[in-house]
Amino acid sequence: MPQEWRPILLSELATLLECELVNCVDDDLVVWSDCKCEPFTLEFKRFGDSAATEPVFVVAVLKGAVIFYDDVEEGFAIGKPQDTVLSADSYFFQELRYCLRNFQQISIAVD
Repeated sequence: MPQEWRPILLSELATLLECELVNCVDDDLVVWSDCKCEPFTLEFKRFGDSAATEPVFVVAVLKGAVIFYDDVEEGFAIGKPQDTVLSADSYFFQELRYCLRNFQQISIAVD
């Protein structure tokens, strides 16, 4: 029987971040140290303007762009909040290291 989905807990996110950071190279870790933040939630609009929003955890901020964890897709993404809401047109990379490698370029593009 499949396990019922539930939102990720902050303590589980902390453990996940530790595991993800092990896979990072030194350049990734430099970016992480410059942009990481205490996790906080933003609303994420998954399917267009009429869809309901749901909370996601933001783990890094740079020039108005954020790295967030989507616990439905079980991966990390980069997005730019519009009026404190992230939209589905975010850049999904799944692994934190790939977000970090692209974060500076994407944050400049969306700035």
